[in-house]
Amino acid sequence: QGAQRLSLLVDVFYILVIPQDGSHWLSMRPVVGKLQQNGHDVVVLVPSSNLFMKSKEHQNYTVKVYPIPYADNHLHLVLKSFVNDHFTEQSTLNIVITIQVDWITSFPLCQGIDVN
Repeated sequence: QGAQRLSLLVDVFYILVIPQDGSHWLSMRPVVGKLQQNGHDVVVLVPSSNLFMKSKEHQNYTVKVYPIPYADNHLHLVLKSFVNDHFTEQSTLNIVITIQVDWITSFPLCQGIDVN
């Protein structure tokens, strides 16, 4: 009976997850699964093109796909460019330019969520 009382004291939350593709999502996926296992209602927003967030993977949470103007091959090029730009020594001006390009590339991803 103690276990029944304890289970009645647990709150269930609605959780919206908007993950960053790549290692962020790979690290977050088990956490999202555990939240769902604990009774929370979890919805994960996934862009239509992505590297690691394929909706055909088995999951116990709800996946909502939103459109973005990029294809998977473009995302692979962006990832390769990111690695080259962020893990090589470069001038301050090039760092600023790299950050600006990253923002310009990321902005349409946010627009896809906003439209839907």
